[in-house]
Amino acid sequence: MIKCKKHPKYKAKFKPRSKCENCRLIYIDTRLSKIALENLGMETLETRWSDKIDFHNVAVWNIKNALWMAYYCGKQDFKNSIDK
Repeated sequence: MIKCKKHPKYKAKFKPRSKCENCRLIYIDTRLSKIALENLGMETLETRWSDKIDFHNVAVWNIKNALWMAYYCGKQDFKNSIDK
């Protein structure tokens, strides 16, 4: 679980409209990591400095699904930020 250095008491429920830039980046990284796990089967998006675990053989349709999911999440976050 990633925590903001400025707000260590908060856990993983960061909002995209947060005034803290670090919280926004953590929110985005958390969303992307979830998409990578669910659609691409990747445990992490962190570099682990090993070709065996950093490079993945992924089907094109899985990549397409992950890109659509990221686009949709961004669209929803933008819509939610305007509505409030």
